[in-house]
Amino acid sequence: MPLGKVHMPAIWDIESSGNPKAYNAKEKAVGLGQVRPDVTLDWNRYHPENPIAHEDLFEPVVNTTVSDWYMNTFIPRALLQKGIPDTMENRILSYNGGVGNVINGTISDKAKAYLIKYQTRMASPRFRALQRSK
Repeated sequence: MPLGKVHMPAIWDIESSGNPKAYNAKEKAVGLGQVRPDVTLDWNRYHPENPIAHEDLFEPVVNTTVSDWYMNTFIPRALLQKGIPDTMENRILSYNGGVGNVINGTISDKAKAYLIKYQTRMASPRFRALQRSK
C-alpha cells in the first residue's frame, strides 16, 4: 500500500514558523520550507519546462510546491532506488538531514530531533485538526 503524504504544514511550521521570508544564511535555505540550493537544482533537473531561480522560493506558492515535491516525490524515489523503505520517518529524516545520509545510515542527532518535532506537532490538536480538514 502506498505511503500517504507527509503533512507539509507541520514541516513549514518547524522550518520557518510560517515565515515565507525566512532565510538561513549558513545553508542558503529559503522560505517556508527552507529549501536549499541543491533542492532547487534537483527541481530544475526534473522540471526543465518550469525552472525556478533560488530567489523565487521566497514566493509561498513556489516554495510550498517545491518543498512538497521534494518531500513527497523526490525523496521517496531516491530512497526506493537505493532499496531503502519509503517510510514517513525516512522521508522526514531525509528532508532534514539529507537523503544520502539516510541511505548511508548516518542519521544525525539533529535529524532525529527534527523527526521528534514533527511527531510532536502532528500529535497536537492544532495539526490533527488541519490534517482532518484536508
